[in-house]
Amino acid sequence: MKTYYILPCPCGKKHEILPTEAGNLITCECQNIIEIPPFRELQKLEKIEKTENMPAISESENILGKEGGIRQQRIGQLLLALFLGISFSAYGFFCYITRPTLPEFSRMNAYETWVWWQKLRAGVTVPMDRDEFFLSHQIDVSWRWVYIMAALSILCFIWILAVLLAPAVKKTRKKK
Repeated sequence: MKTYYILPCPCGKKHEILPTEAGNLITCECQNIIEIPPFRELQKLEKIEKTENMPAISESENILGKEGGIRQQRIGQLLLALFLGISFSAYGFFCYITRPTLPEFSRMNAYETWVWWQKLRAGVTVPMDRDEFFLSHQIDVSWRWVYIMAALSILCFIWILAVLLAPAVKKTRKKK
């Protein structure tokens, strides 16, 4: 139930004013500009209470129709999943391309080859130096990112398939 206050115009027309409109200006049909009094003065005017029933919007009046909201939701989900899937795939590809690799012996000079030969000849018992450990850690981390991005990309594309293959909502008509 809403409370309205009756505000008369000098032309004789009565306007129904909501309390939230206090202090505003309205234009009457006679082109008179009427200032709505503040709330304290508005309470002194004649008051009426009305129950407002919202008119039902028919499907022809509704711009989207009954399924419009669902259709928009699906399109939004598809676009979001596609964007995320492509983003994850691109970042995973970037991680794969820029990952650090072990040096290739064919590109080493004689001294670097000799150093690596000494490390390999000593066996696994020799602890890695700081640079080797850092390189090994970088390789592990970059491969983890590649795997994580691949998994997220796959999940996004499964999401896309789920949205595409979800059954459509059927229209039902009420029997009169």
